[in-house]
Amino acid sequence: MGCLLGFLSYIIALVVYFNGLKQFNDPEQVDISVSSGFIVGMFAYLFITLVVLHEYYMVKLCKRNRENH
Repeated sequence: MGCLLGFLSYIIALVVYFNGLKQFNDPEQVDISVSSGFIVGMFAYLFITLVVLHEYYMVKLCKRNRENH
């Protein structure tokens, strides 16, 4: 169950990240300045990095739990 939740959170993080990239690259969205878009992109990148690390350890834990049971 924990593995599935972690995977879903990873997918949500990817969606948020690519949505941020789309807004950053869209020239019609003038209200989003380059600096704020860059900051949002950096936060999304850090968030995804944390989620990927979390996923890696969760998968290891899930495998270990299956071997123990």
